[in-house]
Amino acid sequence: MTYRKPPFLLRKWQRLQMRYYAYRNPEKLVRIRYRQRFGTDPDLENPRTFNEKVLWMMLHADTTRWSQLADKYRVREYVEQCGLGWMLNELYGVWESAEEIDFSGRGNVPDTFVLKTNNGYGQVIIVNDRQKADIRSIRRTLNHTLRKKFGRMTAEHHYFGIKPRIIAERLLPSEPAFGNSLIDYKFYCFDGNPYCCMVCYNRKSPSDVKTGLYDARTWKNIGHYVTGKYYDPHQCDIPRPASLDRMLDAAKRLSSGFPQVRVDLYEVAGIRGTDIHLICRYGYGIQPGVSGIDGIANLPAARQADATVAPGTARAPRTAEGRRQIKTAGSPEGRVQQAARPARHSPLPGYGERAVIL
Repeated sequence: MTYRKPPFLLRKWQRLQMRYYAYRNPEKLVRIRYRQRFGTDPDLENPRTFNEKVLWMMLHADTTRWSQLADKYRVREYVEQCGLGWMLNELYGVWESAEEIDFSGRGNVPDTFVLKTNNGYGQVIIVNDRQKADIRSIRRTLNHTLRKKFGRMTAEHHYFGIKPRIIAERLLPSEPAFGNSLIDYKFYCFDGNPYCCMVCYNRKSPSDVKTGLYDARTWKNIGHYVTGKYYDPHQCDIPRPASLDRMLDAAKRLSSGFPQVRVDLYEVAGIRGTDIHLICRYGYGIQPGVSGIDGIANLPAARQADATVAPGTARAPRTAEGRRQIKTAGSPEGRVQQAARPARHSPLPGYGERAVIL
């Protein structure tokens, strides 16, 4: 069936509707976005697929620690605590506004580097020559990015707990054999065990990138599990990285204690990487029902009994207090309530006090 773009007024109404739900009902927003991607409604009452479980944790789990790991600056502290400080990319500077960056060369910033904010994704400015850079445009872009409320339209409220900053890092060399960008190795890990690796290459923009999916241990191509436009039947066959064993060890150590996490690494003069994601593609990135991933990510022990309902059994309606918490989840009041309430049970049985992670 040929896809037809909705009329202009309908698209505008849909955007307004999504914005309303982003502020008032994040669960409804998640359901709409899932339906747009897969054509079906997610089962958030009895989640079974990987995507549904990620969405459930995003809405109901304790996200106290998520803000630090999503922060591209503060996550460096966690990487060092795991004994992996040697793999961090060189950091040149940290600023709270673009006007504080010294482009004159008198500071620590070299001629070639990258600039990005710590509170978002897909926003990277590559400076190949500091002396020829359009400083006004760079500052305008960075300040605009600092003001953006990342996570609002995807119900990722842990981004609200990140203090916006700008960081400058070393520009890593690209891989000319596979386009004009770095090869990005994204390891999907469950309870400290890397399961599969999504490889991103020839990245031209945040939404224009070639991808592949491989078994983390055997490097078998399982790219047909990738969804939508990210799946390319004619994708390149990325060879097994020479540092795969060290990558697996690093991913295992960084993901230890987490029910589900994605660790992003690069193979440049060894291993480099600082990005850790607890919400993989916002819960819309893997084809539902076809991958062995579905049976790995588990829910909190206290929730599993409630999530499994016999067919034909009526579920208790959501209380007025529950509806109020959902409506205020993204507000300052809701964030204070979330920080004040006790940690829930861990998404994996037997985690005990480590439940604060999720």
